[in-house]
Amino acid sequence: FKKIVKNAGKTVSSIYAINTIGAIAGSLFAGFLLIPYFGIKISILIIASINLLLGMIFIFKSKVNIVPSIGLSTVIFVLMFTLSLEGKYLSSRNEKKIEKVIFYQEGLMSTVKVYQRQKELFMSIDGNMVASTHRSLFKKEKLIGHLPFFVKSDIKNVLVVGLASGISTGCAALHKDVEQIDCVELIKPVFAAARYFSKYNYDVFNHEKINLINNDIYAYLKFKNKYYDLIVSDGKLGPLYSGNTIMLSSDYYELCKSRLKNNGLFIQWIPIITPHKELQVILDTLKKSFRYVSLFYFYPSDLFMLASDSPIILDKLHMDKVFSDKKIKKEMGVLKIHDPISILSSFIGTYESIPTEKTSLNSFNRPILEFEYMREWKKSRNFIGGYRAKNVQFLSENYESNKNKLLDVFKNMDNKEIENVYQASLLFFKGCVMYFKTKDFKNSFREYYAFKNSVN
Repeated sequence: FKKIVKNAGKTVSSIYAINTIGAIAGSLFAGFLLIPYFGIKISILIIASINLLLGMIFIFKSKVNIVPSIGLSTVIFVLMFTLSLEGKYLSSRNEKKIEKVIFYQEGLMSTVKVYQRQKELFMSIDGNMVASTHRSLFKKEKLIGHLPFFVKSDIKNVLVVGLASGISTGCAALHKDVEQIDCVELIKPVFAAARYFSKYNYDVFNHEKINLINNDIYAYLKFKNKYYDLIVSDGKLGPLYSGNTIMLSSDYYELCKSRLKNNGLFIQWIPIITPHKELQVILDTLKKSFRYVSLFYFYPSDLFMLASDSPIILDKLHMDKVFSDKKIKKEMGVLKIHDPISILSSFIGTYESIPTEKTSLNSFNRPILEFEYMREWKKSRNFIGGYRAKNVQFLSENYESNKNKLLDVFKNMDNKEIENVYQASLLFFKGCVMYFKTKDFKNSFREYYAFKNSVN
């Protein structure tokens, strides 16, 4: 016993050292040799076989009775193998068993799936939904591709950050003035998955204007010497994508700004359910990088931030011109947006706050959002109507306080038209707060469409 105790430290140290060396060597061996040459499935089979062989060696070299050990191990193996046959795929969030999986691929970074619910298609990455033909995400995917063209004219070169279903990229390509679109996507299986959405993304894989690129957006922005009229940042954001909050950092915004032409435009989508404290951090961080920030809110969930170093003007005549294109008019009609007033009534003001040295900003060195997002997310229940009500109330108050700015922002509209849009919009924005607090969503959609018709 004394000998065992005396050698215990040395034995534990040896086991710890071997375990550490094995973990490092295993990671290098699997990541740089096995997976690149054999693929994930065969690599898993090889690793499992090595583990099985090592287990057999330990059993044979031990002094225990071999037959019971092998017998028990065999029973456990058969049981686990049988149970594993019950499901071929990892389930996505909110996915139901009756839904049909039509694509599933494990990549080096993430697992991508496309599944079907009745006539609707859904794409998930690591179980989190990132694209859909269902109303909720479909509206956002289309709007982020179309909205910038109603705000800015002469957009020829476009960079889209994130492919997902390809719907946003395909929508941007519909605009006649566009000459080229570069779409950068990091996760390789997404390219194959997006092909299942070809009916909705206008076949981005065979579109002469579109250049699809598999790359990291930071490396692309930093080392690709190319400048754009528009950057569409459609990274997946929210409580389940906290790692993506680096796409809400000052470093990212500055990189995007460096690749915009002098009067270039940047657009990004933010979920309205973003924790209120974090929403303010995002707006302040964006405002720190860009001189002008304009906000659009499309009920019930879509908040769009448009930023530029040139004034952002909402020209009704220009919007009329964009609507004169029958394809675009049809596209927007699907979203119940039929004319310039429908867009102008979704404008929820400019963000005028000027960040100071004491303002909290999200950056690579201080990734506030990544650490605070989930902590603040859990506090949503503390507010009646959750963060949706709190955020819309904050935005509507910002809109109300900047009423005088409308004369500088709206163009080719008389004062009466501007006043009508302002009053109707403000009334609806305040109504949204009530809808979220009462959870009266059924009637709220009816009121939303009535509101859109009333401002004309």
